[in-house]
Amino acid sequence: MYDKVVVFGDSFATESNNIPGHPENRDFLWFRVLADYLNSSVEVYGLGGTSIEWSLNNLISYTENNDIQNSVCVFVKTDANRYHLNSLEPQQHAVTYMLSDSKWSWFNSINKSYIEKVRWLHKELPSYTKKQKDISCFATCDLFSKRWKKFIFISAFEDDYTLKLQPSNMTVYDTFLNSVSYAEGIPYSIVQQGDPRICHLSKPNHILLAKKLNDVIINVPKSENSFVKDLYSNCVTYDDYVDKNKDLSK
Repeated sequence: MYDKVVVFGDSFATESNNIPGHPENRDFLWFRVLADYLNSSVEVYGLGGTSIEWSLNNLISYTENNDIQNSVCVFVKTDANRYHLNSLEPQQHAVTYMLSDSKWSWFNSINKSYIEKVRWLHKELPSYTKKQKDISCFATCDLFSKRWKKFIFISAFEDDYTLKLQPSNMTVYDTFLNSVSYAEGIPYSIVQQGDPRICHLSKPNHILLAKKLNDVIINVPKSENSFVKDLYSNCVTYDDYVDKNKDLSK
Protein backbone atom coordinates (compact mmCIF):
# COMPACT_ATOMS: atom_id res chain seq x y z
CA MET A 1 0.00 0.00 0.00
CA TYR A 2 2.84 2.37 0.91
CA ASP A 3 6.53 2.10 0.10
CA LYS A 4 7.79 2.83 3.60
CA VAL A 5 7.05 4.30 7.01
CA VAL A 6 9.65 6.84 8.12
CA VAL A 7 9.76 7.92 11.76
CA PHE A 8 11.42 10.99 13.31
CA GLY A 9 11.48 12.03 16.96
CA ASP A 10 12.90 11.42 20.43
CA SER A 11 12.93 8.38 22.73
CA PHE A 12 9.28 7.67 21.95
CA ALA A 13 10.44 6.95 18.40
CA THR A 14 13.65 4.97 18.72
CA GLU A 15 14.65 1.33 18.40
CA SER A 16 16.41 1.42 21.78
CA ASN A 17 18.22 3.69 24.22
CA ASN A 18 20.72 0.90 24.95
CA ILE A 19 19.46 0.56 28.51
CA PRO A 20 20.21 -2.69 30.37
CA GLY A 21 17.02 -4.66 30.85
CA HIS A 22 15.43 -3.77 27.51
CA PRO A 23 13.73 -6.84 26.06
CA GLU A 24 15.50 -8.58 23.18
CA ASN A 25 12.28 -8.89 21.20
CA ARG A 26 11.71 -5.70 19.19
CA ASP A 27 9.05 -6.94 16.77
CA PHE A 28 6.25 -5.34 18.80
CA LEU A 29 7.56 -1.76 18.61
CA TRP A 30 4.75 0.48 17.42
CA PHE A 31 6.42 1.63 14.20
CA ARG A 32 7.31 -1.95 13.22
CA VAL A 33 3.75 -3.12 13.79
CA LEU A 34 2.44 -0.09 11.88
CA ALA A 35 4.70 -0.93 8.93
CA ASP A 36 3.37 -4.51 8.99
CA TYR A 37 -0.20 -3.21 8.90
CA LEU A 38 0.66 -1.09 5.85
CA ASN A 39 2.78 -3.80 4.18
CA SER A 40 5.67 -1.33 4.12
CA SER A 41 9.30 -1.17 5.11
CA VAL A 42 10.25 1.04 8.06
CA GLU A 43 13.05 3.51 8.71
CA VAL A 44 13.56 4.99 12.17
CA TYR A 45 15.44 8.23 12.86
CA GLY A 46 14.57 8.77 16.50
CA LEU A 47 17.09 9.65 19.19
CA GLY A 48 16.51 9.59 22.93
CA GLY A 49 16.80 12.98 24.61
CA THR A 50 17.01 14.94 21.39
CA SER A 51 15.52 18.29 20.45
CA ILE A 52 12.85 19.58 18.10
CA GLU A 53 15.57 21.21 15.98
CA TRP A 54 17.46 17.93 15.55
CA SER A 55 14.35 16.04 14.45
CA LEU A 56 13.22 18.80 12.10
CA ASN A 57 16.65 18.93 10.50
CA ASN A 58 16.45 15.19 9.83
CA LEU A 59 12.92 15.52 8.45
CA ILE A 60 13.88 18.35 6.08
CA SER A 61 17.01 16.60 4.87
CA TYR A 62 15.20 13.30 4.30
CA THR A 63 12.28 14.97 2.52
CA GLU A 64 14.57 16.83 0.14
CA ASN A 65 16.79 13.85 -0.70
CA ASN A 66 14.48 10.84 -1.00
CA ASP A 67 11.56 9.62 -3.06
CA ILE A 68 8.69 9.87 -0.60
CA GLN A 69 5.63 10.37 -2.79
CA ASN A 70 4.18 7.03 -1.74
CA SER A 71 5.50 6.94 1.83
CA VAL A 72 4.18 7.67 5.33
CA CYS A 73 5.93 10.00 7.75
CA VAL A 74 5.32 9.90 11.49
CA PHE A 75 6.88 12.88 13.26
CA VAL A 76 7.03 12.77 17.07
CA LYS A 77 7.55 16.24 18.52
CA THR A 78 9.55 16.33 21.75
CA ASP A 79 9.54 18.83 24.62
CA ALA A 80 10.44 22.33 23.42
CA ASN A 81 12.60 22.84 26.54
CA ARG A 82 15.24 20.55 25.03
CA TYR A 83 18.11 22.14 23.13
CA HIS A 84 20.75 20.65 20.86
CA LEU A 85 24.16 21.65 22.27
CA ASN A 86 27.19 20.56 20.27
CA SER A 87 29.58 20.73 23.24
CA LEU A 88 27.93 17.84 25.07
CA GLU A 89 29.30 14.31 24.95
CA PRO A 90 28.84 11.70 23.65
CA GLN A 91 27.96 13.29 20.33
CA GLN A 92 26.38 10.14 18.94
CA HIS A 93 23.60 10.20 21.53
CA ALA A 94 23.43 12.82 24.29
CA VAL A 95 23.39 15.78 21.94
CA THR A 96 20.69 17.55 23.90
CA TYR A 97 20.40 18.72 27.44
CA MET A 98 16.92 18.31 28.87
CA LEU A 99 16.59 21.70 30.48
CA SER A 100 13.26 20.81 32.04
CA ASP A 101 14.88 18.01 34.06
CA SER A 102 15.98 19.45 37.41
CA LYS A 103 17.71 16.29 38.64
CA TRP A 104 20.46 16.20 35.99
CA SER A 105 20.89 12.52 36.89
CA TRP A 106 21.62 11.29 33.37
CA PHE A 107 24.28 13.93 32.72
CA ASN A 108 27.62 12.12 32.69
CA SER A 109 30.82 13.32 34.38
CA ILE A 110 32.34 14.50 31.10
CA ASN A 111 29.79 17.30 30.97
CA LYS A 112 29.80 18.50 34.58
CA SER A 113 31.51 21.75 33.63
CA TYR A 114 28.51 22.70 31.49
CA ILE A 115 25.82 22.36 34.13
CA GLU A 116 25.91 25.96 35.34
CA LYS A 117 26.01 27.26 31.77
CA VAL A 118 22.95 25.24 30.86
CA ARG A 119 21.12 26.36 33.99
CA TRP A 120 21.94 29.95 33.08
CA LEU A 121 20.60 29.40 29.56
CA HIS A 122 17.40 27.90 30.90
CA LYS A 123 16.93 30.83 33.29
CA GLU A 124 17.61 33.51 30.68
CA LEU A 125 15.49 32.17 27.83
CA PRO A 126 12.23 34.14 27.52
CA SER A 127 9.09 32.22 28.43
CA TYR A 128 7.74 32.66 24.91
CA THR A 129 10.64 30.71 23.36
CA LYS A 130 9.02 27.34 24.06
CA LYS A 131 5.71 28.50 22.58
CA GLN A 132 7.43 29.72 19.44
CA LYS A 133 9.29 26.41 19.04
CA ASP A 134 6.08 24.42 19.40
CA ILE A 135 4.26 26.56 16.82
CA SER A 136 7.22 26.66 14.42
CA CYS A 137 7.57 22.88 14.58
CA PHE A 138 3.88 22.42 13.83
CA ALA A 139 4.03 24.83 10.87
CA THR A 140 7.23 23.33 9.43
CA CYS A 141 5.85 19.80 9.57
CA ASP A 142 2.59 20.90 7.98
CA LEU A 143 4.51 22.56 5.15
CA PHE A 144 6.73 19.55 4.42
CA SER A 145 3.86 17.11 4.84
CA LYS A 146 2.59 18.07 1.39
CA ARG A 147 5.39 16.05 -0.19
CA TRP A 148 4.44 12.82 1.60
CA LYS A 149 1.57 10.45 0.81
CA LYS A 150 0.55 10.57 4.48
CA PHE A 151 1.97 12.59 7.37
CA ILE A 152 1.09 12.01 11.03
CA PHE A 153 2.12 14.58 13.65
CA ILE A 154 2.31 13.38 17.27
CA SER A 155 3.31 15.35 20.35
CA ALA A 156 5.23 13.28 22.88
CA PHE A 157 4.52 15.77 25.67
CA GLU A 158 1.58 18.01 26.50
CA ASP A 159 1.72 21.49 24.99
CA ASP A 160 -0.67 24.39 24.42
CA TYR A 161 -0.92 24.18 20.63
CA THR A 162 -0.81 20.72 19.09
CA LEU A 163 -4.51 20.04 19.55
CA LYS A 164 -5.63 23.65 18.93
CA LEU A 165 -3.92 24.59 15.67
CA GLN A 166 -5.53 23.57 12.39
CA PRO A 167 -3.16 21.89 9.92
CA SER A 168 -3.66 22.36 6.18
CA ASN A 169 -2.42 18.95 5.13
CA MET A 170 -0.99 16.70 7.88
CA THR A 171 -3.01 14.69 10.39
CA VAL A 172 -2.56 15.48 14.09
CA TYR A 173 -2.84 12.51 16.43
CA ASP A 174 -5.01 13.42 19.40
CA THR A 175 -3.11 11.71 22.25
CA PHE A 176 0.09 12.81 23.99
CA LEU A 177 2.42 9.82 24.28
CA ASN A 178 3.78 10.71 27.69
CA SER A 179 0.27 10.52 29.15
CA VAL A 180 0.02 6.92 27.90
CA SER A 181 3.46 6.17 29.32
CA TYR A 182 2.78 7.62 32.79
CA ALA A 183 -0.57 5.85 33.03
CA GLU A 184 1.18 2.48 32.77
CA GLY A 185 2.32 2.96 36.34
CA ILE A 186 6.10 3.33 36.32
CA PRO A 187 7.09 6.23 38.62
CA TYR A 188 9.50 8.90 37.41
CA SER A 189 12.10 7.78 39.96
CA ILE A 190 12.31 4.43 38.16
CA VAL A 191 12.38 6.01 34.71
CA GLN A 192 15.29 8.17 35.86
CA GLN A 193 17.32 5.03 36.55
CA GLY A 194 16.74 3.84 32.98
CA ASP A 195 13.26 3.14 31.65
CA PRO A 196 13.03 -0.64 31.05
CA ARG A 197 10.45 0.00 28.31
CA ILE A 198 11.54 0.79 24.76
CA CYS A 199 9.90 4.06 23.67
CA HIS A 200 8.57 4.38 27.26
CA LEU A 201 5.70 2.06 26.36
CA SER A 202 4.93 -1.56 27.18
CA LYS A 203 4.06 -4.09 24.50
CA PRO A 204 0.24 -3.88 24.83
CA ASN A 205 0.33 -0.12 24.20
CA HIS A 206 2.87 -0.39 21.38
CA ILE A 207 0.47 -2.69 19.57
CA LEU A 208 -2.57 -0.53 20.32
CA LEU A 209 -0.80 2.67 19.23
CA ALA A 210 0.12 1.01 15.92
CA LYS A 211 -3.50 -0.04 15.40
CA LYS A 212 -4.80 3.44 16.14
CA LEU A 213 -2.28 5.08 13.79
CA ASN A 214 -3.08 2.57 11.06
CA ASP A 215 -6.78 3.42 11.36
CA VAL A 216 -5.94 7.11 10.96
CA ILE A 217 -3.73 6.49 7.93
CA ILE A 218 -6.18 4.29 6.04
CA ASN A 219 -9.06 6.55 7.08
CA VAL A 220 -11.28 4.17 8.98
CA PRO A 221 -12.94 4.81 12.36
CA LYS A 222 -10.23 4.80 15.01
CA SER A 223 -10.14 1.91 17.45
CA GLU A 224 -12.16 2.71 20.55
CA ASN A 225 -10.00 0.47 22.73
CA SER A 226 -8.35 2.45 25.50
CA PHE A 227 -4.65 2.36 26.20
CA VAL A 228 -3.78 -0.04 29.00
CA LYS A 229 -3.13 1.46 32.44
CA ASP A 230 -1.60 0.33 35.74
CA LEU A 231 0.50 -2.49 34.30
CA TYR A 232 3.10 -2.27 37.07
CA SER A 233 0.96 -1.88 40.19
CA ASN A 234 2.66 -4.71 42.12
CA CYS A 235 6.25 -3.65 41.40
CA VAL A 236 8.49 -2.16 44.08
CA THR A 237 12.16 -2.34 43.10
CA TYR A 238 13.78 -1.41 39.81
CA ASP A 239 14.35 -5.10 39.07
CA ASP A 240 10.64 -5.74 39.60
CA TYR A 241 9.81 -3.27 36.85
CA VAL A 242 12.43 -4.77 34.52
CA ASP A 243 11.12 -8.31 35.07
CA LYS A 244 7.51 -7.27 34.62
CA ASN A 245 8.29 -5.50 31.36
CA LYS A 246 10.13 -8.58 30.09
CA ASP A 247 7.06 -10.69 30.87
CA LEU A 248 4.82 -8.21 29.04
CA SER A 249 7.16 -8.24 26.04
CA LYS A 250 6.95 -11.98 25.40
